[in-house]
Amino acid sequence: SRPVRAAGTPVDIDSKPGPHGAGLFFGACVSPEAGSRERIRVVAALTLIQVFFGVHYLAGKIVLHEIPPRAWAVLRVVGAALLLFALVRALGRRFPRAPRDLVLLAVFSIFGVAVNQVCFVEGLSRTTAIHSAIINTLIPAWTLFFAVILGREAPTARKAASLALAVAGVLLVIRPERASFSSA
Repeated sequence: SRPVRAAGTPVDIDSKPGPHGAGLFFGACVSPEAGSRERIRVVAALTLIQVFFGVHYLAGKIVLHEIPPRAWAVLRVVGAALLLFALVRALGRRFPRAPRDLVLLAVFSIFGVAVNQVCFVEGLSRTTAIHSAIINTLIPAWTLFFAVILGREAPTARKAASLALAVAGVLLVIRPERASFSSA
């Protein structure tokens, strides 16, 4: 079984590999004992996910020409909920029944999915697909930044370098020296 971390203790994601692989990838990691076929499957799955993420912004902009942002957000949330519910049933898993679990599921669903999707599609409707993709690529950097600030991650030189690299990459793409705040 996986080791459990005590609540409130900082996690060092750069630590030694665990029994399920190394670093940040958790379930997507391939253990050193895994064969090359398993490694290929994991890399293929991660590549496919990245392709979906890349196409996602352009596809979203196309859909938003036909459907209002909030309607698109509702369709995405409801569609995903139905798909996940069907997946739980198909895999023979139990749906949470404990009151505490249901409350947590509702809270996480509202803030982690519904509010997230409304903000995403409203933002996407107001900007370009490129800018949306840039903003989204900064999510892991901001998450790491706040995790370090809040004491949930141990600060390291490697993490500081990754944050600097993320910000430098965004600045390179958006070229802030050409920014204009005029309405003309």
